[in-house]
Amino acid sequence: TDFTFIYKGKLIENISREELERKCKTHLIVKSNNMSGLLSACKNFKLQNVNLIDGDLHIYDNVESVEEFSKFLYESGVVPTKLILESEKLEDYYLKKVGIVNE
Repeated sequence: TDFTFIYKGKLIENISREELERKCKTHLIVKSNNMSGLLSACKNFKLQNVNLIDGDLHIYDNVESVEEFSKFLYESGVVPTKLILESEKLEDYYLKKVGIVNE
C-alpha cells in the first residue's frame, strides 16, 4: 500500500506504508562531532536499523534505555551533541511535510 500526500492540489509525497511507519515510529536521534565514532559505537551496541538523515543519526532499533545508551557512547569516547527520543503522529508528519508547524 502506498500513501499519497496532497496539499492545495499539489503532490507533496508518495510513500510506501513501510516507509511511513518507519518515519512515524518512535526513534532516537543522535548527533556527535565524531560521527564515524558514533556509527562504530552503534555497531558495537548491536544496533542495525540506523539511517543518516540531514546529518543526524536516526536509530529505529528499540533502545530501551536512552541513559544507558548515552553512557555507552561516552564510555566509547563519543560525546553526543544531540540526543532526542522522538515519535511522530501521522497528522504531525503530514503537517510538517506541507510546511505547517503543529504546536
